[in-house]
Amino acid sequence: MAVGFAALAVGGILYGPFTITASPVGTVIGGPLVTAIGPSATLLASGLVTIGVAAAALIIRQARQRREPGARPPSPPSDG
Repeated sequence: MAVGFAALAVGGILYGPFTITASPVGTVIGGPLVTAIGPSATLLASGLVTIGVAAAALIIRQARQRREPGARPPSPPSDG
């Protein structure tokens, strides 16, 4: 339990500055969105957008690696 609290504290320290900015923006955008389409649809839309952003990032990363064959990420260290 103490490890969990410590992890949350470290996360709060690392992401604290982003939370200060994100909270008002999320409220401004999220409030009307939830009112317009409802809470379930808002959660569904949020999940779909998250998956879409991840897929776009993966596509962009793969396209960059194809253009620059020598720019591959380093291999993980081998055990041996």
